[in-house]
Amino acid sequence: MDMQIGLIGHTRLGALLALSLRSKNHEVIIYDLDADPEDGNTSDLQEYGICAVNSLKELAESTTSKRVILLLLDESRLDEILDELLGYLSVGDILVDVSDSFRQDTIRRAQQAQALQINYLDCAVNRISDSEVTGRRITIGGNRFAFNHCEPIWSCIASKGYIYAGRSGSGHAVLNIEQ
Repeated sequence: MDMQIGLIGHTRLGALLALSLRSKNHEVIIYDLDADPEDGNTSDLQEYGICAVNSLKELAESTTSKRVILLLLDESRLDEILDELLGYLSVGDILVDVSDSFRQDTIRRAQQAQALQINYLDCAVNRISDSEVTGRRITIGGNRFAFNHCEPIWSCIASKGYIYAGRSGSGHAVLNIEQ
């Protein structure tokens, strides 16, 4: 395995990203907030070698330090999930916010994580086609060292290119990239 990546949120985009990451030999562990463990909602991903867990705590315990966790959450749930998740993380871990957050909210969340010495990257995914995971461009803001550590993720999920946009909030602020 190349990298171990946690993913919170089982959206269509989340499933496509998880499958893309797994196809490049990354280990993916997913937590679907809305899944019923008895229902098997993530079984479609498990057959591709993607591990599903039933709680944020289990996700944190299933990933090794230096954790990298992608947050594919609705803006309305992000603060609640972040508050709980931060309690399970360690110094140097990396959170990647792939929500459609407002820049000021992103900056506030990054400061909250940084107070615990946890890196917080904000990532805007510009879809070129909903049917393909490979037709995506992304912009990322936050700590440059965390960005560099996650380079295997960016190169895997953004075949149309990716850029480091600067400090926290920049990834969500830069919405269009020239092709």
